Amino acid sequence: TPETELLLKEAITEFLDISHLLYPSIIEHLGLKTAVGNAVGKVLQNAGISYEVTVSDCEIDGELETLIYRAAQECVNNVVKHSDASEFTLAITTDQDNEHIQLVATDNGSVSFDENDFGFGLSMLRQQAALFEGSLTVGRASGGQNVLTLIASTQR
Repeated sequence: TPETELLLKEAITEFLDISHLLYPSIIEHLGLKTAVGNAVGKVLQNAGISYEVTVSDCEIDGELETLIYRAAQECVNNVVKHSDASEFTLAITTDQDNEHIQLVATDNGSVSFDENDFGFGLSMLRQQAALFEGSLTVGRASGGQNVLTLIASTQR
């Protein structure tokens, strides 16, 4: 029934809200680099999308690690859900002074993304990035790639 469907959608949304706030224990056990690599690999291998993940060694606190991990998950899920991409690249780096961390996700899909395409996940990432004096942008590069960039301060 429509009422049941609405209740189910509300329950799923609430579950996603809660799960986004939890600290993924895989980061604690394996480190951010391995956790991100595993999250990306699981999704994209099953989708048949080739990928490359680069995570620089950096010391950041648990809340910021969670943001970066969730951003990586959101990126790959959106590529699978909204794109016809065959290639995906994810790079997580810190600047020279280790004051900012940057996540850049790029795919070669022919479908252009904008911020309205992603809904809740992207909105949540933007809000969380703001907590770290950061920003989140989505756009199309001159070479035709979709690019999502998240920048956050490691100094709070």
